[in-house]
Amino acid sequence: MFYNRIKAKNGAPKAIVGLQEKLAIFYKMIKERVKFNPIPIEKYMDGFKENQIKKLKRQAKNLGLQIVEM
Repeated sequence: MFYNRIKAKNGAPKAIVGLQEKLAIFYKMIKERVKFNPIPIEKYMDGFKENQIKKLKRQAKNLGLQIVEM
């Protein structure tokens, strides 16, 4: 499912690399018996919000619109 989702969005070469990286992380965790340590939700949401803002600014620029921050 991961491969198909990335392939549809970015193409097969990017999907292969993404899947390789994901499998490498999983393999290392199993081999070295490392517990999964996710980033805190607050930090994740801050990064997500910044990425969304960048994306919206880029879309507005492509449409010839100007963003005015409040």
